[in-house]
Amino acid sequence: MNIVDSAVSLEELESGFNSKLSDLKVLNYIRGGWDKDTVEEILELQKELACISQIVGQYKEILQNGREEIEETKKLCLQIDALSDRLTYMKNNLPSHLPSVPDCVVPEKTENEPLCNSLPVPAAFTKADENIIKSKDPPKPAKTQKALPKVSYITLDEYELVPKYTKGRIPYTKVNSTIDDINKTVESKYGLMRKPRSKLSPIEMSMVDEYKRQMNKDTKGFYFVVDEDIKNFTQMKLDPSGRNTLTILRTLKRLKEVRGPGNLIRYCVT
Repeated sequence: MNIVDSAVSLEELESGFNSKLSDLKVLNYIRGGWDKDTVEEILELQKELACISQIVGQYKEILQNGREEIEETKKLCLQIDALSDRLTYMKNNLPSHLPSVPDCVVPEKTENEPLCNSLPVPAAFTKADENIIKSKDPPKPAKTQKALPKVSYITLDEYELVPKYTKGRIPYTKVNSTIDDINKTVESKYGLMRKPRSKLSPIEMSMVDEYKRQMNKDTKGFYFVVDEDIKNFTQMKLDPSGRNTLTILRTLKRLKEVRGPGNLIRYCVT
């Protein structure tokens, strides 16, 4: 449909003709073709547009990589949050007693191994010096006492292995608290036995004599305590619950019972 047919007023007809005239002026302007300078400018612009297009493509690739890194970072943040929650839970629920780690064994020095391999040898060593050294008695090694054994704490896995009818309602922490009391009793009792007799009070001397009377062939090589020792050195109550914890320790091979004579029960550290 041309302008004349579509126009419904003189104003629209005028506007349509003006639009056509504007288009004809543009066509008339470019009718003569391209000048040489115009072609060169367009080629330069084409190169610039190609360069800009390449740069834009590189930026798009960088943005895509950035988006992927952001997604990976979000996943890492979620993992760190989960790990932080686990660590917080572990910190708030850390058992008051943890299994002990065995001490490292220090290798003993052999007989043929020299005492000082790296000591410098004096440049001048006279006969008189040698006589002085020979005249001195070699220092006696310090007498060390054998370390007292300790009952090691039980783990949750070990606690779960104890039959329900044996442990009843005794919690895991109470069993390890009993271990603390046993170790404290052993340390106090045998610390007293190691003291020189001249430094013992009459009451302590009587206690040591009683300790020795309780020893027999079945306790040889063992450190042990009895009910009276536990009462003397700790606040542990030997009620049914307290004795049940001792049964649990015997079940888990932490203690060994040696009975007799009479009602005497020795709890040997294994």
